[in-house]
Amino acid sequence: MHHQSDLEALSPSIRAIADGGFSLVRIIMGALAGLAVASLVACGRAKNPGPEIKFVIVEEVSARGERDERLYAAVVKPRIESVQSFRVGGRIAARPADMGDHVTQGQVLASLDANDWALNAQTVHGQLTAAIAQRDSARADLARFEKLTREKLMSAAELDRQQHTVAAAVGQVAALTASAREADNKLSYAKLRADADGVVTQVTAEPGQVVSEGAPVITIARTAERELEFSIPEQRRGSIRLGQRVQVSLWSEPATRLEARVRWIAPSADMATRAFAVRAALLRWPEGLLFGMTASVRVPADASADTQVTLPIAAVFDQGGAKAVWVVDHKAGVLRMAAVEVSALDGNRYVVTGLRPGEVVVTAGVHRLRAGDHVAVFAGGEQPTQLAAQH
Repeated sequence: MHHQSDLEALSPSIRAIADGGFSLVRIIMGALAGLAVASLVACGRAKNPGPEIKFVIVEEVSARGERDERLYAAVVKPRIESVQSFRVGGRIAARPADMGDHVTQGQVLASLDANDWALNAQTVHGQLTAAIAQRDSARADLARFEKLTREKLMSAAELDRQQHTVAAAVGQVAALTASAREADNKLSYAKLRADADGVVTQVTAEPGQVVSEGAPVITIARTAERELEFSIPEQRRGSIRLGQRVQVSLWSEPATRLEARVRWIAPSADMATRAFAVRAALLRWPEGLLFGMTASVRVPADASADTQVTLPIAAVFDQGGAKAVWVVDHKAGVLRMAAVEVSALDGNRYVVTGLRPGEVVVTAGVHRLRAGDHVAVFAGGEQPTQLAAQH
């Protein structure tokens, strides 16, 4: 009885422990179920991963004209600079024109000792006079022969011979007339005259000097047209074109602004400087503008500058025989391929067409990318740096 009462006294305690153990089991089972659910979710995520994000180095496209304005040092030069030469040889008797003189068309620049040419002209004119007399005499004889032939007092053969004599005399007169004109011309060539208004820029012969036909004597720069000569480096050759307008400021008058139009671009680069010579014709100029003065030529952005941009060489790659770049679509965060055309090389950059200002272009690692790749713009870290290094 005593033992039974003890058990009855202990039964509430045992019953409480049993109840608590059952609650603990329920807690443990719930935790295991939660872990199982989490594991299943993780497995589901592993089976459906999100798109891979690639970091890229980019550059925003800007209109080439915005930074294409360049200044070049230029020299004022005549459009036409002609070398004046005697058309006959001889000894220079006088040279009234000197370096820097302003001359007008037809003005005598130099003259030869013309005694020999005067004697030659006199001789030819004497021969011409004699030939004219012989021709006139032969014609008079021919008239008499014709009369005698009609009267049957002279044979037809004699008449034919006289006709041939007259024809020969006429031909002799014609030949000597041409010789006399040539002799007169040569006599006039003994005086060297300016072929246009201009300024004497060079003298290469002095009085007393014997010169041959065509030897340079004086150089004249024509003042009717003036232009500027400057050089552009070969990497800038594509930035200028024929007919393009440029702005000019004189070093002596910086406030004066002139306008010129590109007239000529050298077809090949200078062997020493590797630069291309350019000539721009001035549309107007101040009265005091002299040859040899210095000026600055400003090449402004042209009308097509909004379609021409420059990109690093590493941004452009070959695609099916053509050139292309990767453009970042910011809205979708993906890459798309854009075809471009390379028109020139500007240092370490290509001048290209086919892009619009404001577009963002990938400039490194382009060969490791594909159309539709999800990308993020590089803002620090190692991954994009390694991407650029691999390129």
